[in-house]
Amino acid sequence: MYAGGKTANNKHYYLYNGQDYWTMSLDYWLASNSASIFCLHSNGYFDGTYVSNTSPGVRPVINLKADTQFQSGGNGTQNNPYVVK
Repeated sequence: MYAGGKTANNKHYYLYNGQDYWTMSLDYWLASNSASIFCLHSNGYFDGTYVSNTSPGVRPVINLKADTQFQSGGNGTQNNPYVVK
């Protein structure tokens, strides 16, 4: 959410890659000590998903300075990573 995500269909969001995955950002804790972690879904929706749901993968989220440059191309996979300068 801090990086510009929203809880709506948003396939133009820079973290969107067509796959379900958790970020490292906590949505909230429940009284039962269960966690809800922010998840970007394959349909473009960004919301909290309980950790007990094992279908999403995990992808870290980092913050970059505004003047950070990155090379165009790449999709963030192991074989075709983003390049940050």
